[in-house]
Amino acid sequence: MMMSTNKGSLVNTREMSPGKSWRIGPDSEHPNLMEQHARYSHRFYQKHFPNNTVYITSIRDPVKWFISFVDFMKAYRGVNPRQVLEEDVLFYMERDHITGMQRQVHNNFLQWLGFDVYKSSIRKEVDEYIHFIDSHFLLVMITEYFDESLVLLKRLMNWSMADIFYTYANEAVKKSGTVLTSDEKRKLLDKDHNLGDWLLYQHFNKSFWEKISKQEEFHEEVAVFKKLQVKVHDFCFSEELKENKDIKLEIVTQWERNTVQWLFVDTDCLAIRVRNGKAEEFSKALDRYCPFRYQAKQGRRKGQRWKSKH
Repeated sequence: MMMSTNKGSLVNTREMSPGKSWRIGPDSEHPNLMEQHARYSHRFYQKHFPNNTVYITSIRDPVKWFISFVDFMKAYRGVNPRQVLEEDVLFYMERDHITGMQRQVHNNFLQWLGFDVYKSSIRKEVDEYIHFIDSHFLLVMITEYFDESLVLLKRLMNWSMADIFYTYANEAVKKSGTVLTSDEKRKLLDKDHNLGDWLLYQHFNKSFWEKISKQEEFHEEVAVFKKLQVKVHDFCFSEELKENKDIKLEIVTQWERNTVQWLFVDTDCLAIRVRNGKAEEFSKALDRYCPFRYQAKQGRRKGQRWKSKH
């Protein structure tokens, strides 16, 4: 993962262990932003982040994730989801331990949240860890309800609607034709494999809708957001914008902090325009606003050592 402060300090670690991390920038700075994939370690984050840090993550139906992981992420080349379930050498494949992950397709989400996958068969351990996550995360978003998740996140964080517009990256061109049988789902979700992820998903799917039930005019705002999402996407990719970088899009909704919210081309569209699955313009923007990040990249190109263990 990478963590950055508002003054440009970065921490880069690929493992849960605090001893396996590197810092770029002033040691005195405490990070206030994290980007990239990261495995949750409560002890590690307590050490590097302030006490008022807000934790947010997202999860997905474990059956749908499994099919997507095999079919679209090409985790097993030339193999379909059904073959992975049938062949133990594939189903019990170990993960790359650089990330601290253990099993390839067993309780993936719990592993990313820091759970020891070898305790998966102990129901008490799973239940306690789910409640532990619930007590430390402000929101666990549900991928199947992504727009609803973003609007809820906006409200909980007191953000503007302009903060949650998005575009898809690495989206599957066509839907998978794989449909698992009842027996295959039963094997995938049994207590030794992915029951933990299924319990995790059920728990937070329930709490997700409980949070929404307490919100006023929530579904009305989601409907408006979906319409504006299309409008913003068309604007950011428009030929008119390519020819005139000074034009801007006005957004007015009853849920904004201000009466009028402007979308400026040089900031808001940067993260929305994605090319070949990578937000290249957004990366350039980070270089601009995070000087240590830019200097570190230049140092690597020149063969300088910018990373030091701490």
